[in-house]
Amino acid sequence: MFSRRRFLLAGVPTAALSLLGWTYFVEPRWLDITHSELLIPNLPAAWSGKRLLHITDLHAGKVTTSYLQRAIRIINDLDADIHAFTGDFIDHTGGIEELKVVLHEY
Repeated sequence: MFSRRRFLLAGVPTAALSLLGWTYFVEPRWLDITHSELLIPNLPAAWSGKRLLHITDLHAGKVTTSYLQRAIRIINDLDADIHAFTGDFIDHTGGIEELKVVLHEY
């Protein structure tokens, strides 16, 4: 028989470890591409039809070089007119050098 106390003693640590595993192993390596059409009133004609690529949470320094290479290949293949880099782009100073090497390749 499972009591509420036994459930909490087993469930809370399991949930915490699952959340930590997700935030460390899954989320930083997840590439998600979403296409959205933005209708902007009074947009100048020169901007009409332009494609904006928003890149966020790249986590250079925390992910492998092959992940960064794959991400940059996908970014290049999307062939956007404007690139916006936001969020956790680099996780620590070691990521700067790694990112320089990968960007230099492309």
